Amino acid sequence: MHYNTFPLAIALASAAFATTLFASPIDGADIEIVSRDPDPAPRAAAAAGQCYTNGGFSNNYQLIVDSAQDGGLCGGFWDNLKGRANCAGKSNSGCLVRGSRKIIEFTVGVGCKADEVLGVLWTATEPHVENVKCEDRVFIWETDLR
Repeated sequence: MHYNTFPLAIALASAAFATTLFASPIDGADIEIVSRDPDPAPRAAAAAGQCYTNGGFSNNYQLIVDSAQDGGLCGGFWDNLKGRANCAGKSNSGCLVRGSRKIIEFTVGVGCKADEVLGVLWTATEPHVENVKCEDRVFIWETDLR
């Protein structure tokens, strides 16, 4: 930068800063109100789920999820489940994808409580599966693990 242009650059920068700081360059009469689309695109339908559990020395879980989320839900569920110390040792695990219906079945130790399993399910789903309660009952394994 040439030495003569430096004072000019400082003056211009100061004027721009002062205008921005102390006055609005927008006059209220120049504001245009733009209406939004009255019918925006609908949000994704909420996911629904069911949970069944039974056990003695171990807990068997069957989660049935109705969600548009793809089969990647299964891998995400397993990854999140092993992050829970009480639920890390799963066995007899399987995941069956039938369109929007996903069936997740597994066996874990008695330390893995339903609240932890449902927390993992919530984390793994988008949109989140909410308001699911685990029902204690015998169920038929649908993933042919037994």
